[in-house]
Amino acid sequence: MSKTDRLFPSLFLLFFLLPSHSVAVSPLQIEAFLENTAIARSLSNGSWQGLNRLRLDTLTTVDGYEQYSLTFLGDASLFYDSDDDYIDNNLSIYRLYGSYDGERARLVAGKQRIPFGVGKIWTPVDIFNPIDSTKIETDEREGTDSIRGEYSLNDLSIIDATLSEEKGALRLKGFLDLGDVALISQYDTEQKTAILGWELEGDLTGTGIELRSEGGFFYNRESNDTTVQAIVGCEYGFPNSLTLIGELYYDGQQNEQSFGLSASYQLNMLTVINLLTIVNLDDESFFLAPSLQYSISDEMTLDAGIFINSGESGTGYGDSPHAIFIKWFAHF
Repeated sequence: MSKTDRLFPSLFLLFFLLPSHSVAVSPLQIEAFLENTAIARSLSNGSWQGLNRLRLDTLTTVDGYEQYSLTFLGDASLFYDSDDDYIDNNLSIYRLYGSYDGERARLVAGKQRIPFGVGKIWTPVDIFNPIDSTKIETDEREGTDSIRGEYSLNDLSIIDATLSEEKGALRLKGFLDLGDVALISQYDTEQKTAILGWELEGDLTGTGIELRSEGGFFYNRESNDTTVQAIVGCEYGFPNSLTLIGELYYDGQQNEQSFGLSASYQLNMLTVINLLTIVNLDDESFFLAPSLQYSISDEMTLDAGIFINSGESGTGYGDSPHAIFIKWFAHF
């Protein structure tokens, strides 16, 4: 029996036997949920790809010691690529970390998502898991094996530190009347880079327009060159449920500038229309991604969209194929 033949019975057994609600196993308190995501993507080069991912999400605490917790997210996935006639099934750990939450301090150790950056289309100061807006699942970002500590200096400021095998960061963040301000120091031994950066985010004098910026000075220890990577952006939500996000990105390492515009409009209670366009201002290539999300129920959504890439060969988006995708998500 092949791996694929063995996988499907295992998935169905896992689906029916694991709990999908809070259960008590004294003295442990275990909350467990299941998520299933199925994606089909057809490319303009004639190939197509398929993904089915079953995810178990658990949170474990102990009675009387609720400040300690253990989080585990595990995936059973099946992937198919027709171009290479390639099929793969895999059991993997998406998140696994223990945490302590005190009155002023928080400590997290394990495979976790490191929260850096305020950008919605680009996050240049996120050296751990930056956003890739050209993906179908932009919120799917692999965890990092690391230790992260956060300490509240007072009601308006915190300091946090992150240490992984090849990267580290120290951030001082203050919550001011006009917005949030953070100073960041980072290093990446793999890229031989040291970074001094910032995060800024706040409301423009009560207008409802949210301004944001993040970036840094990137110093390469091999070449002794210093470059700047940064974004500036704004976001505004109209009363009719239309939300617009615009960001301008400067990449000093590639000497390129790009502009991104995201629009989201809730057509009715069940349907949301999204549009993302990214333009490389130097080579004039662009990426366009209209999509529609429909809520089948409180626990189930269906997304469909198109990825359009345009530009001459060798440009930022000129060599990527167009794509059509359908995504089904269910939460149990």
